[in-house]
Amino acid sequence: MEPPNPIQAAMEKMLTVCQAQYGNAIKTYWFYAEEICPCCTKRQTLLFKHKNENAVSLNAFMYRERGVLIGYTLCGLCISELLKTSKKRQTLMHENIEMNLIAAYQKHMSHLN
Repeated sequence: MEPPNPIQAAMEKMLTVCQAQYGNAIKTYWFYAEEICPCCTKRQTLLFKHKNENAVSLNAFMYRERGVLIGYTLCGLCISELLKTSKKRQTLMHENIEMNLIAAYQKHMSHLN
């Protein structure tokens, strides 16, 4: 028997919450499983230290055009930057993340056809 996948369980929980809040606007989820950070596209998305504990940055955004909740992790440097930077800089980082994730999702879907 395989051990439970904590990221899959978290994504399923996020999907349930999103569906409760947004109804059928979100139909499914997809997890960006690449090891490269979708924000900087340079560093690996490894564990990082948060309050002296190992942590992973599990995030998601709604790709409304396709009704998909896209989950992703960030590298420690990008998540630290997002947590401490200005709203304007955060917005630019989030736009970059979303653009990269949408491209990755579309590429993933094109391989299924």
